[in-house]
Amino acid sequence: MLFEVREAIAPTSRLQRTTLLVALLTLVLLASIVMPKIFLRNALYYDSRDVVKLEHEYDTLQQENERLQEMVETMRYKNQIEDTLF
Repeated sequence: MLFEVREAIAPTSRLQRTTLLVALLTLVLLASIVMPKIFLRNALYYDSRDVVKLEHEYDTLQQENERLQEMVETMRYKNQIEDTLF
């Protein structure tokens, strides 16, 4: 009888297995949704960094190519002038 009175005054709340299972499945579902998103964002970030680096190298190589072409043109011009003098 004392146990029944105690239950009526302050019922003990126990976590039922179904409630625990639902909470666990919810966490797994949320993790399965969030984790790929985080992975894709990180992958895009690192890929964009690589693209920016390659674009910078490409621009540098283009400038160097223009400079070298000018040097070759200058050397050709000098060579043509020297050939006509001698």
